Amino acid sequence: IFVYNFLKLFYNYLMNYFLIIGTIVLSVLIIVFIHVLVMGLTSMIFSMKPEINLGIGQKLIRFGNWNIKSIPLGGHLTFKSTEMLKSGSLSRINLLKVQTVGLSAELGLILFGVIIIPTDIVSIFFVTLSQIGGVFISPFKFGTVAVGSIIDFVNNNTLIVILGTIAPKFAVINLFPLRGFNGYAFILFLFEVFHVPDKVKNIYGNFTSLVFASILLTWFIAIITYIINLLFR
Repeated sequence: IFVYNFLKLFYNYLMNYFLIIGTIVLSVLIIVFIHVLVMGLTSMIFSMKPEINLGIGQKLIRFGNWNIKSIPLGGHLTFKSTEMLKSGSLSRINLLKVQTVGLSAELGLILFGVIIIPTDIVSIFFVTLSQIGGVFISPFKFGTVAVGSIIDFVNNNTLIVILGTIAPKFAVINLFPLRGFNGYAFILFLFEVFHVPDKVKNIYGNFTSLVFASILLTWFIAIITYIINLLFR
């Protein structure tokens, strides 16, 4: 009886965390879907024709450069035009359009979040920055607290509240000037405008990659520490 009750408790405990992780993944996929949708609509205003993939899975419908897939979660957008790789003023204009499209998606996510949960946009920026910075500085102490607060928040709120909270933070993070984010692309755009040497671009790219890897490592440490504390508390 003791073994049965223990296994039942462990199973319920495990399923609860799987549900929390699934909710987080689902929220991120919905936010990415909205992000790509806004970028696609904005690109139409500038008469740009990127390859827009809304959702994941099998392609159901194609409208011009829009691919609607079977599962309305996630997505991605790709600019194929070789004009953006050419030198001259035309290239800079196109790059500026790309940055504007990217910025519109971040603004769309912030607006989406503010509509659901009215809050100060400036506070969203500083709270997000402090949370990521806190984990980076102290992954063992602040990091475990941050991971625990995220899990408690997801566990005690509806999906719409979770989306309204995560969406603006997702937008703020995407504005970070680190490789792989829209903020980094904007810095590269400025490098092109001011004719910054390739050597400086490479140094900056390598530095931001190192910072990004360090942030991921500290969050990984925080998650592992949190799990260990759960197992041995």
